[in-house]
Amino acid sequence: EGRESRASLTPDGTHIVFASFAELAGNTSGIRQIFTYDAETERLTRVSIGNEGFNHDGNVPKHGAGIPNHRDGNYREGPESIGLDDHPAISSDGAVVVFDSPAALTPGAVEHTEVREEEEFKAQNVYEYREGHVYLISDGQAVRTEANGVKGSRLIGVSSSGNDIFFLSGDPLVPADTDQQLDIYDARAGGGAPPLPETNACPGSCAGPSGPAAAP
Repeated sequence: EGRESRASLTPDGTHIVFASFAELAGNTSGIRQIFTYDAETERLTRVSIGNEGFNHDGNVPKHGAGIPNHRDGNYREGPESIGLDDHPAISSDGAVVVFDSPAALTPGAVEHTEVREEEEFKAQNVYEYREGHVYLISDGQAVRTEANGVKGSRLIGVSSSGNDIFFLSGDPLVPADTDQQLDIYDARAGGGAPPLPETNACPGSCAGPSGPAAAP
């Protein structure tokens, strides 16, 4: 259902992000969802929604959401705190909110749950909420690889400007990543890397059109 997490507050105190099981702002799922509160407009908004109502608008049983918190044991120190501050789930102006969830909240995101030693294990997708829309930030292919206990992706947080979203993944998401080890990625607004090139299954050794088909 996403990580246990405390609130994330903007520096001016006008916007707060928090997780709750309460049936607020259209949450009918009974599981943990992510909300923001704008003190200036006194508006409460659920951000862990399905984009444009996708997948029952995010009201998916057993598939809750979480936000990062750098003051817990996993995020206190080390490289995962790169470029971040004490409000990793929201940008300083409150315009960008980030969260992770095993739920498919946009087309292209995969929901994946498996049972290990009688406990459910869920792979995470990383999302951004901005101006009423939810965007998939990670590759969404939660079943591809597992590295260091992370299957799919795990959110680290968003920069103060909202222009950089950091997350962990074992999937090779850029051409320079040639292994399946756990890496830190920066999804940059207006930036990023080109997609992985298609690979030839048998470079330099495939038979021509009149020869036998190459082995799979």
